[in-house]
Formats: sequence, structure tokens, C-alpha cells
Amino acid sequence: MEDCWEEENHHLWRDTQRQIDELAVHINDLTIKVADTNDAIARLAEESHAADRQLGEPIEALVSAMGKFPAK
Repeated sequence: MEDCWEEENHHLWRDTQRQIDELAVHINDLTIKVADTNDAIARLAEESHAADRQLGEPIEALVSAMGKFPAK
């Protein structure tokens, strides 16, 4: 009877270990996906800031030029 109990406990332990290993793999995969997403967000933010600066320069020049026109 005790051998059966020990065998069942060992089986449960193996199942638990397998599940822990599977969860560790899934957590690692998700960690990589989150890091990739963070990198993409940072890249897009930098591209957006660069586009804003690129668009802002001609607007600033236009406003500056309009300020130089004499008021009639």
C-alpha cells in the first residue's frame, strides 16, 4: 500500500515539474514578446518625434517669415 502511495506521489511530482517547466517556457516566450513590443514602441516613438521635428522646422520658418512681413 505504501509503495502505491509513493508511486502516486512521484507521479504527481513529475506532473507538477512538467507543468512548472512548461510555464517557465511560456513565461520566457512572453518576456521576449514584451521586450520586442517595448523595442517597437520605443522605435515608433523616436520615429514620431523625428517626424514632428521635421514637420516643425518648415512651420517655424513659415511663421517666422510671416512675422517679418510688414503689417498693412
